[in-house]
Amino acid sequence: MKRIALFLAVVVLVSMPLMAQEAEKSEEAGKIYTVKKGDTLWDISGVFLKDPFKWPAIWEKNPKVKDPHWIYPGDVLIILPSGEIRKKVAEEAASVPAPEEKKEEVKEPPKMEVPAVAQPKAEEEVPAAAPVAEEFLPVVVPVQTKQTLRYPGIERVGFIASDGEIPLGKIVDAKEDKLMLSSGDDIYIDTGEEKGVKKGDKFTIYRIAAPVYHPVSKKLVGHQVDILGTLEVTAPHDKVSEGQILESYDAISRGDSLKMVEPVPAEIEIKKGEVPLDGLIIANKKGTVEIAEGDIVFLDKGKRAGVEAGNTLMVYLSGKIKDKLKMPSEDVGRLLVLSTQEDTAMALVIGTKKPFRIGDKVRMEN
Repeated sequence: MKRIALFLAVVVLVSMPLMAQEAEKSEEAGKIYTVKKGDTLWDISGVFLKDPFKWPAIWEKNPKVKDPHWIYPGDVLIILPSGEIRKKVAEEAASVPAPEEKKEEVKEPPKMEVPAVAQPKAEEEVPAAAPVAEEFLPVVVPVQTKQTLRYPGIERVGFIASDGEIPLGKIVDAKEDKLMLSSGDDIYIDTGEEKGVKKGDKFTIYRIAAPVYHPVSKKLVGHQVDILGTLEVTAPHDKVSEGQILESYDAISRGDSLKMVEPVPAEIEIKKGEVPLDGLIIANKKGTVEIAEGDIVFLDKGKRAGVEAGNTLMVYLSGKIKDKLKMPSEDVGRLLVLSTQEDTAMALVIGTKKPFRIGDKVRMEN
């Protein structure tokens, strides 16, 4: 079965008690669920569809939810009926040829939808779901078949800018007298033809955020970068250019920095690491102390150390020393690298055995 063969068999979530009760009731109610405080589509999909990565199936059936990252207490969601899920699984199973059959056509690489980063939760918190996996399942890599992963919103997750990195330009003004800028606004930037800017060039708009210090050396690694949107140059001049904001993910202001838009792959190919590597988690995008499944973290190793998008890394805790004997290390989580900078990398937490933190160690899986 296409989806069962996917590599992310590692994710196992426990439903929250209240949501579990709703799940039992909904078997007879046609899978209709009322959002509670603290819910996300990720959590709801994990309970009702038994797989948090199937959250798009719920979103598609609820067009009134304009942004999947924002759901609110009282929202009534239509959940994919369990009978329909079984029917789809049966259809997929029936479509798989018997071992003796030979197909000449080349199948497309399996794809997986995963949730966009940092889904904000409804206002009041309920007890967090705790992982129950007793061990990590191996990554499934079918012979001669590439595994790919699609991560919606990867272009807005951000990165760590190295200390001293200089932006290509800044937004200096807007044609309208507005304090905060957004999609459709016409603006001016302080770079132009003198620096090779052409009509149609596109820039990523970003803002320098929190500093990141190495958990061991305590030296400044750089600053987290918040991606705010994109703009397109409409009329370049000598030292300035006119432009228009194409997309805004957050409020944009005069003074926000620019960098050239870099192409983001629609899909990331999952691949084994080519080099042995040991590193550390140096930041958690959400800023929480404990790190959980679905979080975005940053590592102190990047392109220079041989890290590539699509690599998987294991998070582990060093064994304690007792009676002069060192205990074995313990694997506590798994990461998937989404993008890399020269000396840092951004990764998605795809599995946890127990909570871990900034400063914990990672090693390449190869």
